[in-house]
Amino acid sequence: MTREYCPQCDKAVKACFCHKLNKYTIDSQIIILQHPTEKGHPLGTAKIAELSLDKCKIIEGEDFSNNEQLNLILQNKKCCLVFPKLENPKDQERFSFQDIQTYIVIDGTWKKAKKILFLNPQLEQLPRLSIQSYQKSNYILRKEPKDNYLSTLEATIEVLKIVENKDTTSMLETLKFIQDFQIEKMGFETFKHNYLKD
Repeated sequence: MTREYCPQCDKAVKACFCHKLNKYTIDSQIIILQHPTEKGHPLGTAKIAELSLDKCKIIEGEDFSNNEQLNLILQNKKCCLVFPKLENPKDQERFSFQDIQTYIVIDGTWKKAKKILFLNPQLEQLPRLSIQSYQKSNYILRKEPKDNYLSTLEATIEVLKIVENKDTTSMLETLKFIQDFQIEKMGFETFKHNYLKD
């Protein structure tokens, strides 16, 4: 029997989260550079952002050196890279958020996100916004290097909170729905054993 998929969120129909989405109009443009292994991942969060925000686009790849779409954006837009750990925190003070039109977020495991950064030196040249979160991530089913490291969706929410003072936290309800679905699918005992050890 062929499994049916939702044409909008690309999930199997029984896992579709479209009914949980809220639509937001934003002033900034969000570009998500997605590692190919993240596309179709059952716990990926980038699709939530793309479907919730009117100016959010996913570009899939690893080496974007010859990606015409991204290079055109970098040439014609005032861009900022959202990525942690600045070499010099004062670098963030050298630009005004009012001057930035586009925020670029990398979507992948931390190892793969760092590889994308390494393969694309044009990203290193951009002003960088480092999101400092003092709260534990809501992303409980994928392990981060540190508790306060954020998923792609959470980082995007924080960007909009900082630069537009816009509350888009209801997108986290969609993330919760996706995780609750997976927890039910795996069984609570498996979830407890693998994710609640601490």
